[in-house]
Amino acid sequence: IGLLRAAAQDGFLPLRGEQWTALERVFHEVATASADAERSVADLVTTLEDSGIECRVLKGPALAHLDYPSADLRPFIDGNVLVEASRFVDAINVLGKLGFRREHAEPAAGFDARFRKGTMMLSSSGFSVEVHRTIADGPYAMIIEHRELFQASSQFQLAGRQVSTLGPEERLLQACFEARIGDTKPLLIRLRDIVQLVLSHDLDLGRIEQLSGAW
Repeated sequence: IGLLRAAAQDGFLPLRGEQWTALERVFHEVATASADAERSVADLVTTLEDSGIECRVLKGPALAHLDYPSADLRPFIDGNVLVEASRFVDAINVLGKLGFRREHAEPAAGFDARFRKGTMMLSSSGFSVEVHRTIADGPYAMIIEHRELFQASSQFQLAGRQVSTLGPEERLLQACFEARIGDTKPLLIRLRDIVQLVLSHDLDLGRIEQLSGAW
């Protein structure tokens, strides 16, 4: 909706009066939801780090603040947080104490910590956050070297506090994973994320080749 509104404002998408009204209404609804999600993610990161669990904020918030010209061009309504694989169960337990519950039951105890990229957790208010131990599902969850995800980082402000995310090369590779295996048919916003990452950074091609070759 952010990109649609920007296109209309720049004159590339002619709209009639009632269309403008509808667009503005939806845009402000989504912007409010994004602001709520920002606060929830920032609070969650604070809680995890106070518990001694290092984290990286993934996907929507990081992309919006670091890779798009304006954060309102990349709205989001949920959270994604990466923790070290060795602290994954601890992070799930911390969220459980905050009132979060698993959105889906594990096939067997310990399954998510061994085989999945993460676990979707749902708060009592309906906010969902995926706690990641890696950045891709399927066989890639077993291949990606977890420690590499914490070798580089970028910082940004989220709801008034500084948080960390992946480095730009790792963000690009995660965006590629999301577009290729995250959806049966890639969402346009996933493809746009890749374009924005390529256009917004002087990427280290050698590191991208090294990581993608190893993964």
